[in-house]
Amino acid sequence: MGEIGSDRSAIKRIKKEYALLEGEKNEKDRKDSTLRYIKIVPFISGDLFTWEAYLTAPEDSVYKGGVFKLLISFSSEYPFKPPKITFQTPIYHPNINSSGMICIDILGKEWSPALTLNSVLLSLLTLLDDPNADDPLRPEVADIYKTNKEEYRLRCQESARKTVENKK
Repeated sequence: MGEIGSDRSAIKRIKKEYALLEGEKNEKDRKDSTLRYIKIVPFISGDLFTWEAYLTAPEDSVYKGGVFKLLISFSSEYPFKPPKITFQTPIYHPNINSSGMICIDILGKEWSPALTLNSVLLSLLTLLDDPNADDPLRPEVADIYKTNKEEYRLRCQESARKTVENKK
């Protein structure tokens, strides 16, 4: 019975998150908000627990022009356990590996049920240009970030360019 209760809690919270996102999407000042860089596609294939999101890098980003697809999977224990979020689009980043796994505290030990999907996605958007090179999933990328910012910037731009080319 506990599992059914947790399913109900998860479903209730996911529906609440969806309603919040819809409300924010319709706000007139969204164009002035960081949220304009995030597009969420809920209920992939009719599955309440599986969503997609697209992060569009801002104009001042090293990933300028890049659009990165994410897969979001909620468990029946959500919001007491974080959603699983992975990059589906390859990206050159010290905290995101080639499988799309993300190293960020709020999706692990710093997770709190008070966090919303929006706040997590905004944190990921921030992580793009402010990586944590001291806790990398890709140490070789972190080394380049620390020692050769220009090389790092060029590789990030190439990564972003590929997201556009792959859409064609």
